[in-house]
Amino acid sequence: MDILILNEKDAEAYRQLRLKGLQTDPLAFGASYEDEITLNLEDFKKQLIPKKSSFVVGAFVENKLICTIKFKRFTGLKMRHKAILTAMYCDSEYRKRGIAKKVLQFTLEKAKQMEGLIMLQLMVGSKNTKAKKLYETFGFQSYGVEPSAIYYNDQFYDEDLMYLYL
Repeated sequence: MDILILNEKDAEAYRQLRLKGLQTDPLAFGASYEDEITLNLEDFKKQLIPKKSSFVVGAFVENKLICTIKFKRFTGLKMRHKAILTAMYCDSEYRKRGIAKKVLQFTLEKAKQMEGLIMLQLMVGSKNTKAKKLYETFGFQSYGVEPSAIYYNDQFYDEDLMYLYL
């Protein structure tokens, strides 16, 4: 398995995995399949241009992209000590193998190398106990709940807010 920061050449693989995730696990994302299916390949390439403040990490098995997470550091003077992790997704065929854990570990190692970055934040579905447990193994702690954070199929879902001091 290879874990690395994705770039524009990974756009098609990223698009396929992201759309699959949006279909199979819609509550794991704030975005929707209906919105993202309208994006073209160039839109996905733009998302994958690594920057000092943002990047997407991916895991490949036999050249197949199977797991991703987005990292975005806040850039404003008062907020640049923080970053947010979003869109963590591991293909269902590859779960329970420790892959998401390795992708998260890689991302945390990159974050710890960033000067002045002291905190990571994320949001996770309140009922997604497996994901919460993964984050807690790295020391993430809950600091609140956003009620009705996601609206899907005529139902509201809460999300737990979590943080980690690096």
